[in-house]
Amino acid sequence: MIVKLTPRQYLNQAFQLNKMIDSYVAELQTLRDMIDGLSAVSYDKEKVKSSPTSFSVENTVLKIIALEEKVNAGIDRLIDLKDEIHTAISGIADQKEQLVLRLRYIEFKGWPEIQAAVDRSERTTFTIHSEALKHFTVPESVFAYKEI
Repeated sequence: MIVKLTPRQYLNQAFQLNKMIDSYVAELQTLRDMIDGLSAVSYDKEKVKSSPTSFSVENTVLKIIALEEKVNAGIDRLIDLKDEIHTAISGIADQKEQLVLRLRYIEFKGWPEIQAAVDRSERTTFTIHSEALKHFTVPESVFAYKEI
């Protein structure tokens, strides 16, 4: 069954996708560090059997390529989603509400930073956020639905 996301669920997708990309990038760095740590293959000596090191390097390079493809696909998706979120937020009349949503869901700022940016108390900032979510309309797109 496919259901439409709530405004909060829809907006949180960008944060989750960004975290997933960060995770892939960290894994890529680990794989690259592993390759850097492997000893070089010596080609001046007679090769008697297949080297487990070269096999390991090949597998690691293939994993790096696959992860880079995931990162690139994730970045493309994140850019499209953030552009869509930006446009949807622009549809809210109140500028403070727009600012709170932009800071939270496009720039991934924490509540203390948002509170400082809007120059309001914590409670008032949360109220602005709550009202903004009520005024936010989830656009019709591939990002607006999930399968349950």
